[in-house]
Amino acid sequence: TNALEAINFLITKSKPIDYYYYIIKGRTLARLGNNNEALKVLDEAIKLNPSDSLIYKIKADIYGIQKDYDSALRNIDEALKLDNNDYYSYKMKAYALQSLERYEEALDPINKSIKLQSDHDSYIIKEECLFNLKRYEEALEAIEKAIISCEEELDLNAKAGILAKLKRKEEAVNIIENLIKNDSENELYYDTYGEILMWSNKFENAIEKYEKAIELLESKTDIDAAENFSYETYIKMGKCYYEIKNREAALKHLQWGKKIAEEKNNQFWVKKATIYLKKLEEHTQ
Repeated sequence: TNALEAINFLITKSKPIDYYYYIIKGRTLARLGNNNEALKVLDEAIKLNPSDSLIYKIKADIYGIQKDYDSALRNIDEALKLDNNDYYSYKMKAYALQSLERYEEALDPINKSIKLQSDHDSYIIKEECLFNLKRYEEALEAIEKAIISCEEELDLNAKAGILAKLKRKEEAVNIIENLIKNDSENELYYDTYGEILMWSNKFENAIEKYEKAIELLESKTDIDAAENFSYETYIKMGKCYYEIKNREAALKHLQWGKKIAEEKNNQFWVKKATIYLKKLEEHTQ
């Protein structure tokens, strides 16, 4: 591209080379999707100036895109050694830890990030960590703060799920039905509705909502985007079929959901599917 050609020209003409040109080149390569080359260029910037925290933050961002969260964490820690007063670095660290399912560890950096500068995304990270730790009252408090800072419909969807966990089913159903009323083509709302019903042991009703979510997903033109989400729904449907003792349907949905989860390298959902597949196997022996 013209931008890459321009920065290469500057690098060849700069004597001595300004390390910041390598930062610009690294960012340009990353925007073009050439992440591995971008990382090599950023390493050249570090050789010239190892004390600029920005370089490590950019590397962490790239590793995050690659889902290499361990490498992202190493670079975030380097950035924090150089600047321990940067809210974004703490937020990045919390997100990486959350992605590694290290929810308890993620709370310290996300709280530090919020203390330095609160924003919508920080509260969402905090809410998701607390939800996975089954600290639902605190998760509700976090999602309420996210809604206050910048209300989005997906926040209301998350709030509905938390309320369901707190046994406030009527409130949860009211929120999710209003969301569906305003956007009846959003598969995520039907998936959450299915969860609310599943958590209330209304397994057959939950299956109906999950089926609607799958129907909407399969109508999407972006197949990759659909598959990124569909395995969760298939696995939850499999669990519901397991609970109503429909072994054949449970096996079908769990196996299919696990297959897609493996392809997407989502170990959290692979584990969930495996648990119920083992239960099915035990019950047939």
